[in-house]
Amino acid sequence: MNIDKDTVKHIGDLARIDLDEDELETYAEQLAKIVSYVEKINNLNLDDIPWALNPHEGVNVYRDDTASAFDNISSLINLFPEREGDFIKIPKVIG
Repeated sequence: MNIDKDTVKHIGDLARIDLDEDELETYAEQLAKIVSYVEKINNLNLDDIPWALNPHEGVNVYRDDTASAFDNISSLINLFPEREGDFIKIPKVIG
């Protein structure tokens, strides 16, 4: 794929970026190098390399989700600066 100044200008227009002539030239050269490198990567022979969804061998460890009673409600409520009985008071969220 050939990246020229017109292509860079089109990309700049799509991104709503004003580019001057020097920037068009610079970005055209840089993008051409990037595309060239990607083409080299696309031409690699990867037939003998096994495909893996995730190259890391980590395994997630899950625990059973069990319900249990929380017996220390009063100490939890006492952590809040404003409370009323067994309820906590917070600032109004909905206007």
